[in-house]
Order: sequence, then structure tokens, then C-alpha cells
Amino acid sequence: MNLKKWMQSSLVAGALAVALPTAVQANTIDIPLFGSHTAPGVPRTDNYNFSLTPSGSAMISVLFNSNLTGSYALFSGGVPSGTSLVGGVVPTGASLSLPLGSGLSGLYTLSITSALKPGSSTGFYNGAITLAPVPEAGELVMLTLGMAAVAGAVRRRKSKIAQAAA
Repeated sequence: MNLKKWMQSSLVAGALAVALPTAVQANTIDIPLFGSHTAPGVPRTDNYNFSLTPSGSAMISVLFNSNLTGSYALFSGGVPSGTSLVGGVVPTGASLSLPLGSGLSGLYTLSITSALKPGSSTGFYNGAITLAPVPEAGELVMLTLGMAAVAGAVRRRKSKIAQAAA
């Protein structure tokens, strides 16, 4: 293998080394939500803390089973000193879907209060807070440069093949 081919291979490998880690960093993160009850008439409050980056987003999904009634509140800055952003009642057997778009950053707390329906012996809710980080501008530039280097190497290789065939 001559030096020129080795340099081209190194350039392609370097471009992939820059591009691939950036693509891997955009994986979502799930924070599980679960609560179970066995004491009728005694409300229970569970707090779940999470943080968002300025370019990230989140989706909150919670499902209450048919024996449980509940309410929720989303606080910015934590509980109890934080600011309540949204809240409401979740009917028995219903689900809650609450999207949080990008542009929000900081610490958040999801507070879920639930209680067993009269005559029920057990109840539960489950769900997840799914955090979807978005790559920052610097990461996108590195990804673009890496892909451009790969495209340039492929283009040069095709032109050399075309010249050799002519």
C-alpha cells in the first residue's frame, strides 16, 4: 500500500471517528415511573426529578390502572419551592401524555399523587419520562465535516477509477 492510499484511508477513518460518536450521543434516556398502593383512602405522593438541556426535549407518559385515581403537577426548579407549570387530575384507568419541547432547560420535578378507589385492595401506575437530547451546534459541525471528508474521499476515488478506465 503506497503512502497516498494510506493517507486516504486514514482520512476516511478519521472522518468516521468524528462522525460516529456524535450520532451515538443522541440516544434517549428513560426515567421509569412506578407507584403501587395497598392502603385504601391514603394518598401517596411520588416525586421524580429530571433536568433538561437547552436543546433537549422530554415526553412524560403515565398510565393509571383501574383501581387508582390520581393527579399530577410539573414543577420548574423542584418541589416545593419551584414554580408549578402544569397540573391536573388523571381519571381512573386513564393515561397522561405530556410533551415538553426544546428550549426549556433546568431542573424539573414531576409530582404524582394517587390513591386507591374505595373497595380496591391494590393499585398501581407506571410510565416513563423520556429525555431526548439534541446534538449541540458544535457536534453538528463535526458531523458535517466528517461526512464531507468521507464524501470527498469517495468522489476522488470514483474520479480515479473513471480516469483509469478512459
